[in-house]
Amino acid sequence: MDTLSLACRILLVLVFAVSSTSKLRSGPFDELRTSVRTARLLPARVVSPVLGAMVAAEATAAVLLVVPTTVRLGAGLAALLLAAFVVVIVTSARRRTGLTCRCFGGNGAALGGRHVARNAMLLVACAVVVAGPGALPQHAESVALALVAATVLAVLVIRLDDLAALALPRART
Repeated sequence: MDTLSLACRILLVLVFAVSSTSKLRSGPFDELRTSVRTARLLPARVVSPVLGAMVAAEATAAVLLVVPTTVRLGAGLAALLLAAFVVVIVTSARRRTGLTCRCFGGNGAALGGRHVARNAMLLVACAVVVAGPGALPQHAESVALALVAATVLAVLVIRLDDLAALALPRART
């Protein structure tokens, strides 16, 4: 359980660190703001402050997950963010707003089922971290395994839309 908990913790740190830092540049943040405004999920006047708070919360979750005494708090914050993101994804898909995934700063696909599944998997990782022992594994091999597994999973999570574009057939026009 120590190794699994550490792998989940590293996965969440990587995902939230990349997610928050990718939006810090003005271009990606502006694109995210435009996308959210176009989708009309929030009143226009609150879009920028809400997105700024979201980016700050993502960065805070990553930092809290790194500090041993705040790991569970970080996992809890990450879970709250992920649950909120699921609500936004489902709402956007139901309303057919065309809101795209700008989770990692890029030009993602329209939000939908795969994004809900991704966030559900990350919510499970949060639960594992909260339920886990909190201590690091005692063997270097276990730490190395957790690091490699988490890094591979993080790349898959972060590049989900790119992988889906490669795997799924494109609509013919």
